[in-house]
Amino acid sequence: MSLLAGLSSSLAFGQGVPSPDAELWGLKLGGFQPNGGLSTSPASVDAWTTESSCGLHAHDPSGPDRHSVYTFSQGRVVVVVGYARIQGEHSPGNSKLFEMDTPSELLVRYFEEADGEFIAMLVEPSLNVIHFVNDRFAARPLYVVSRGGRTAVSTHLAFLHRIVGEAPRYDILGIFQMLQFEHTLGHRTMFRDVVRLQPATHLKIASGNPQFRRYWRLAYDVQDDLDPERHADAAFEALCASTALACRGRAGFIALSGGLDSRLIAAGVPRDRFYAQTRVTRGAPSTEHKVAGQVAERLGLRHELVPIEVGTVGDNGRVAAKLTGPMTSLHTPVGTVASLRHMLQHDRFLVGGGPGDALAGAIVPSRLYENPRWAEWLIEEFVLHRCRFNAVQLSRVFRRDAIDHLLKEAQRSLLDSLSDISGPTAAHRITAWALGVRAPAFTFNCTITGHMSVAQASPHLGTAYTNLMLKLPATWLFGRNFYQFMVWRSLPMLRDVIYANTGLPLRDHLLRSPVPTRVPPGHLIRRMLRRAVHSNVAAPVMPRLRRLPGVGGRGSLVGFNLMRHDAALVQVIDETLDSPALAEVVDPGRAHAFVRDMQAGRLFSLSNTDHAQLLGVLGSLAFAERFLMR
Repeated sequence: MSLLAGLSSSLAFGQGVPSPDAELWGLKLGGFQPNGGLSTSPASVDAWTTESSCGLHAHDPSGPDRHSVYTFSQGRVVVVVGYARIQGEHSPGNSKLFEMDTPSELLVRYFEEADGEFIAMLVEPSLNVIHFVNDRFAARPLYVVSRGGRTAVSTHLAFLHRIVGEAPRYDILGIFQMLQFEHTLGHRTMFRDVVRLQPATHLKIASGNPQFRRYWRLAYDVQDDLDPERHADAAFEALCASTALACRGRAGFIALSGGLDSRLIAAGVPRDRFYAQTRVTRGAPSTEHKVAGQVAERLGLRHELVPIEVGTVGDNGRVAAKLTGPMTSLHTPVGTVASLRHMLQHDRFLVGGGPGDALAGAIVPSRLYENPRWAEWLIEEFVLHRCRFNAVQLSRVFRRDAIDHLLKEAQRSLLDSLSDISGPTAAHRITAWALGVRAPAFTFNCTITGHMSVAQASPHLGTAYTNLMLKLPATWLFGRNFYQFMVWRSLPMLRDVIYANTGLPLRDHLLRSPVPTRVPPGHLIRRMLRRAVHSNVAAPVMPRLRRLPGVGGRGSLVGFNLMRHDAALVQVIDETLDSPALAEVVDPGRAHAFVRDMQAGRLFSLSNTDHAQLLGVLGSLAFAERFLMR
């Protein structure tokens, strides 16, 4: 999705930006036409400043994303993309909001206090200044690069290098972060010198020099005396209001699964303008699809199934790589591409529940994390819990002389990102990390977010709702304790519909177990095993360790088979593994052998899911080499 999706005009000031040709625009957008071909219509936003000029290019005649354009004296322009609700006297209905002489500092503050999912831009060509303000959770992508007194900003990672006139270079640590955590951390991308705008950031670029300022940080206001019923009612009401704001004046569909997030969203969307859709893969367990159908039927929503066919991973991966930069392992977004194709042919607006689980405590590994005395110790354990691969596993693909150092750096970078987040317990800090670091990372990686002609919204990011969820005590987080109770209380018509993740009905009460005061011996044993796994345990031992509770699982065969049986994906990987650009990190001989073993179904030290992840990262690097590095 382009930053100015829906804007039919072009704004340009100053000079010095290269004029994009059709080929570059096609690379930049990776869009679809109804016949399946790549679109070359210009549709994105690029901004730049140098010491003597600044400018903004904005194009796209067909996108559905909200936008507002305001013009001021002396050539100033404010562009608001997405949906933003500015509170009180500064609401959009108040004509005083954008008066001709409104100071830039005041305009910036308006958006720092706004609710919604947006990026606001203020261009002041007479002062050679551009301001950017994004929402609290970075629901829209923006990338920045500064070189030689020139700063460029773009909604698309790949095209940024065309503006500055230099070829991209890999950031090896960014690649290893993606390997271990399925996304990069903080402002890092897969490319050197290119940063992504963090949540709740005001970026001011003056005479080519960027200045970043975080205007808000996620922080808990924990209240241990909350009344569960009242708080559940208030949170559900706030989520419905956020859903109504996201859906106002729009029509589209919701991504409905058998989980909790999407059924809450399904209860709040207008029935006359929205329907439910579930992605299905041949051979996948049917419980989730049946549950989704039951939810849709009880809520009076039309329900559709969108298949993901074997053999589409390579094609979908190619599109995902173009739209995301690439910034993620291919197995993560290929399913979203199936929805993307549907959106471009039918309904172009999607309402999702992706961030819901994160704020509800889904990522908290155990109830031990509720004890505040063990917070620092458990944060260190969580780092090991999140790291997917050890050195032995990675040596099947990557250079051994690079692995040990980069694995330690990746672990240290995760610990640093957690240390920047406050909270009274490890459960709170991990939940805050999941919403403030992990969720924005997946937003940047989403193929729908990256496309020019479609839009999505995440009502769980609403200000009032998140503020209420940030009051939860630690004992209300693990196992989605409060979240399950809220869904049960708020949606009585769904009380007998099971939660697909567990196969059980939702609870009609909060679990009131006391906070753990000692560490069970079994937990300490699993911790020791986990440390051993990340200290070069011999490959033959790994499958046995992964079967132990708390260490790992074999994973689903669905994604594994989709990846290894896709001839197009394997071909592009084989053709690019010997590239000089990958020589810094990839061992071509071992990587080729790994691909052959993957095709033959030999798992060695990895689970099915790990194999798919590793091959997906190779695919991302291969598509980056093919489309971006040349």
